[in-house]
Amino acid sequence: MKAEGGERPRVSVVVAAYYSARMLGACLESLRGQIFRDFEVIVVNSSAEEETRVVVERFEEVVFVQSAERLLPHAARNAGVGLARGEYLVFTDADCCAAPDWLAELVAAHGRGHEVVCGVIDVRRPTLSGAAWQLVKYAPYQEGLPSGEVAVAATGNCSYSRVAWAAAGPFDGALICGDAVISWRARDAGMVPYFHAAAVVYDQDDGFRWGMLRQRYERGDEFGWMRSGYERWSRGRTMWALLTVALAPVAVLVRTAGLCWRAGRVGRYVVTLPYQSVAVLCWCAGEARAYWRRWGK
Repeated sequence: MKAEGGERPRVSVVVAAYYSARMLGACLESLRGQIFRDFEVIVVNSSAEEETRVVVERFEEVVFVQSAERLLPHAARNAGVGLARGEYLVFTDADCCAAPDWLAELVAAHGRGHEVVCGVIDVRRPTLSGAAWQLVKYAPYQEGLPSGEVAVAATGNCSYSRVAWAAAGPFDGALICGDAVISWRARDAGMVPYFHAAAVVYDQDDGFRWGMLRQRYERGDEFGWMRSGYERWSRGRTMWALLTVALAPVAVLVRTAGLCWRAGRVGRYVVTLPYQSVAVLCWCAGEARAYWRRWGK
């Protein structure tokens, strides 16, 4: 790992932190253990506490940025990119631990011509609710799935070349679904996100909290609003989406079942189905609200 002030690294890893002291140390340890060494790490913290700084101080090679104001995750990532020197801009979360060959695999995928690369986001030892939450959030990125094109490069595990960043970036810092929007921009610029199954991180936060259901509703609302606006839906198209959104939970659960079948995880899908169903209903209710607002605009 290159320290600040050295030669320009090939990779810059940006980690957004917000009250992340409990899990950030394990994340940085996993980065320190990478077999690929030509990289820097930038942590952007926007929580008003000292614990996160204390954790980062154990890693003298890490660049630490303390924001004076609360930043949403994508705004924090943009701030990190502003300091990044690498050829590739890699993003992960403070609660994720990377496999030792994670960066090597991302760089290898770039070397095969992919400008936007994402990888596996999974849980190593899942609780029942944690496994459900992983499927709700990251079903297209679970272990066991083959590599291939995907709709969105989730920022828990993704990498942008400078070419892709210039064409599609930065993130919209005011959005939670900013990774979806930048992925759409990259796709429209001819750089479809590529899922590389050998690039793996594990989410340490594998518990379920009831507040997450409200979060799914709010994020479904934001996603529906941004998608319908980005694609410039007509009033007719918006009304059709509103009328058919009641069928969307079934479609989502069927799609997740297909992904779990391909990944060899049918058992996990079945036992977590009640959790998944409630979370998907909350998301789709949020989308319905967004489409109603868009239609009435």
